[in-house]
Amino acid sequence: MKRRRWLAWTIYVVWSCMTVAAMLVPTDRVPKVFWHGMDKVAHTAMFALTGALGQAAAPWVTLFVSLPLAVGLELIQKQLPHRTYDQVELYANVIGVVVGVLCLEMGKRLGRK
Repeated sequence: MKRRRWLAWTIYVVWSCMTVAAMLVPTDRVPKVFWHGMDKVAHTAMFALTGALGQAAAPWVTLFVSLPLAVGLELIQKQLPHRTYDQVELYANVIGVVVGVLCLEMGKRLGRK
């Protein structure tokens, strides 16, 4: 069990660092989206994985790290000249974390039966 928890923490930390980098890279280096709104889908998916990995590492991580990370990264973009703040993306980030946690918890419960 300890090895599995250690692995979950390691993957969570690596993914979180990649997420921070992706959210703070200048927008002129970000590939163009294929259709309108795809960036919201990408935000939701990225933070769904963040929430699921955080929940796998330890349940408190989602509340005290993943959710503040989801909100904070979008708010930091307000201050950066090369990024833009979007309130809908902020919601997509938070919804993504919640969806990730719910999927992980449902998977755990279904796996027990």
